[in-house]
Amino acid sequence: MTTMRLKYGLIGLVIIGIAGSVILLKQTLLTTPAIEVKVAQVQLDELLNKHPDWSKYQNLRLELNKLEKNWAKEIGEIPSLWDDAGFGTDELQRQTDEIQQAFSEEIKVKLANLNKSLEEYIKNRQNQAAALYKEKVDALNDRLTKELKTRAEANNEVLNRIRLQIQADYQITLSNLQLQLTVAELALNTQEHRVEKERVQAEINRINREIEDRVQQEHEKLKTEYDRFVEQRKTEISNELEAYQKQLRQEMSVDVVKYREKLESEFETWRQKREAELQNAVKSRNEQLSKEYKQYNAKRQVLLAQLNQIKDDMLWEVKTAVKQKARAGSIDLVVTGDLARLKSFDWTPKLAEELFDK
Repeated sequence: MTTMRLKYGLIGLVIIGIAGSVILLKQTLLTTPAIEVKVAQVQLDELLNKHPDWSKYQNLRLELNKLEKNWAKEIGEIPSLWDDAGFGTDELQRQTDEIQQAFSEEIKVKLANLNKSLEEYIKNRQNQAAALYKEKVDALNDRLTKELKTRAEANNEVLNRIRLQIQADYQITLSNLQLQLTVAELALNTQEHRVEKERVQAEINRINREIEDRVQQEHEKLKTEYDRFVEQRKTEISNELEAYQKQLRQEMSVDVVKYREKLESEFETWRQKREAELQNAVKSRNEQLSKEYKQYNAKRQVLLAQLNQIKDDMLWEVKTAVKQKARAGSIDLVVTGDLARLKSFDWTPKLAEELFDK
């Protein structure tokens, strides 16, 4: 940096640099007296805005911004956050997590549907078993009713034969007594005949009661056998129904297990297939994004190179022109910033007019 000892103190000469920064010249101490130095300020941005290639530079920047925005919209991430391999690891992980989450939700829905299907199957099998059981109960009740009716009719026939047999045992005796009663009724109504009539009638009544008692005893025997038969058949039917119900439950249990295993097998087949599809989708997505990123990055690098080249060219042209104008205009110092301790003037509008507004 060339150093001048002026009345303002020790300052450095600053000239325009190629990339818009400043370059300090080699320092040299001057011991000359304080003199008036002509200092000009130049705003590089304003000069560059006037350059003929500025619109081309801006168009390229717009094209670059559009390219980056489109890519950011595609990937959902700022391109500058991508790693060296060209992958937005956070975004890809987020997408992978979203796919996994969606898959988990899909599994939940699938399992819920399978459980619902299993519940409906169990309910249908229970209804079917209940219907079969009721059908069995009705059939056994009908059979028992017919058996009891047949047994009752048979008992009635037996009791009638027994009654006839008992009555036959007393038929001769009753016939003789009935004859005696008839004779007594035809005889004179004497005290002796009345006593005889009452005796004969009493004997007839006694024999009839004896007949009824014997018939009743036989009836009680038949009734006891009938009741025993009823209880026996009820026990047999109850055991048969219990065995049938157990059979239905076992069959239903086997069917439910088979149906559940079928659903589980179908679910596992679906899950493996679906998981493979999602893995392939993620892989294809990553490969596609990698391919698209390479294409995007190639375009981006071309645009960046063009932008840098145009900017470098514009700055070099402006720098060269400013140096030439400074020498021609006897300007001692050109600065690109505002130095409050230096007395300077803004040379930018005049330079812009001289350089570009022709």
